[in-house]
Amino acid sequence: MRRSLLGGLLVALFAIGSIRAKEGTPIPDGAVEFLSEYCIDCHDAAGMKGDLNLDLTSVDWSQKESRELWAKVLKASEEGLMPPPKKAQPSGEE
Repeated sequence: MRRSLLGGLLVALFAIGSIRAKEGTPIPDGAVEFLSEYCIDCHDAAGMKGDLNLDLTSVDWSQKESRELWAKVLKASEEGLMPPPKKAQPSGEE
């Protein structure tokens, strides 16, 4: 199982976000670095592969769509579906 930095950060974001949902929760630097390294090339506003833009600065956890999006991202990462096999892969610790 790919228990990742991304997964831990998303759990922390969700916990913090449930407290500050109306303000939007800033995405921590570690998660931004991970997303930049492994996701943003394909999933930014310009590319939007799969109609998915992960080039965000905050998450509004009060929005069901936001929660579903990040659950989907975490699942794809943990199952090894993303990044795709031909792309750079995060280490087991990431």
